[in-house]
Amino acid sequence: MTETPILIIDPSCASTHGHHLKSLEDLLAAIAPRAAVLLVNAGLPRAAFAGEPGLEVHRAFKVTVYDEPGLGPRPNERLQRRLWKFKKSVLAADNAVRHAFTRTRARLAPKDTALAAALEDWAWSRWRVKWPELEGALEPVVRAPVAHIVAPSADVELICGLVDLRAGLPHLERSQIHARIISPSAALARLALPDSASPSLRARHACRMSGVHLYVETAAMQRHVRETYGLVSEVYPYLLAPPKFDPATVGTDPRRVAFGYFGAKRNEKGFKRLVPILTAAAVGRRAVDPALSFFVHASDATPDEGDELRRAFDAVAGLGLAVEVVTGALSEAEYGRHFAGIDATLLPYTGTRYALSGSGIVCEALALGKAVIMSKGLSFAEICHPDTAIEADSDEAFGAAILTMARDIGRYRAAAAARAVAYAAEVGSCALLKRLAQ
Repeated sequence: MTETPILIIDPSCASTHGHHLKSLEDLLAAIAPRAAVLLVNAGLPRAAFAGEPGLEVHRAFKVTVYDEPGLGPRPNERLQRRLWKFKKSVLAADNAVRHAFTRTRARLAPKDTALAAALEDWAWSRWRVKWPELEGALEPVVRAPVAHIVAPSADVELICGLVDLRAGLPHLERSQIHARIISPSAALARLALPDSASPSLRARHACRMSGVHLYVETAAMQRHVRETYGLVSEVYPYLLAPPKFDPATVGTDPRRVAFGYFGAKRNEKGFKRLVPILTAAAVGRRAVDPALSFFVHASDATPDEGDELRRAFDAVAGLGLAVEVVTGALSEAEYGRHFAGIDATLLPYTGTRYALSGSGIVCEALALGKAVIMSKGLSFAEICHPDTAIEADSDEAFGAAILTMARDIGRYRAAAAARAVAYAAEVGSCALLKRLAQ
């Protein structure tokens, strides 16, 4: 029997940088040697996947899952943003008028089953506003029966569209749909059956959702989706094919401990907290404590900002505490080298986003045998065991956690190494990979 390719769809993969491309590369590595066909954003440069000449890549989508239906991304420039908001209000008003008109027609013709179905499916059918190119993109790509469709970054509209087109395209009629929700929103209610659903809608819904598997980033998001919308989901690991843990990268010198911050300067990443945190560690450090080094990667900082940052961190550094600041993008090799050189990563995240969302940095730390110090209340605390991680609820507590870990670094290094082995086994047995293997 010839094995069918896996169809992978990510409209948000539009750049050679960022987690969308990395997620696709990771998925391809996890399902190898099975064949795959990719359907991505039209803006993805040709250089992407250049190292895999046999891979079939189709560029079709004009928007991403983060964009508003029918509008595209929210502009940053003030006048364009006002125009965008105006268009949004116009589209909402137009939808409300058409919905009201259809509702009136349905009341006047109670025996018109087509009108009743259109009214019940009003929200569901909105996928055509967001993804008008989806049908035209799928038709030339799907040339043989497809067993699995995987959308590593999906929204509700994309799921609805795939479900409807699965019923209309012969090569997709037996496909299982695997969709990871990145940002849970009220739109998820469309995938749940309302209590007031008619018998006909119940039958349609059961048919639609058969073979549709929902995934989320974290166990916290999984609970939220179940409790809020009554939807069953599984956790989709950030890394499906994590790098093999190398015990040689585990530090052995108890007199020197290295910490790292990787990522952007965005508010939710807590970058502005780093100087106060390192100051607290410097103030609390004793002469007999291990020497501390910090690698700070501000990926989105300009060269001028980099000079200013170095001056700020130099003011904190001193005897027994060193800080290296690097700005701009790192190559994959550079990133790997710096990550391998740390004992623990720092995540001083703020806000509510990470109460549900996951973190690629945390998953890399787990896979590579690194400990973690993080803000209190983050979703990924559940996969970071107490013997490999410390939670802190203030800058002062963060600084104290750095010293606590440094003073007992041998225990944390050993525990993080053991956790890396267990984590690889957990990823390999995740629901998605098990289903794709069937």
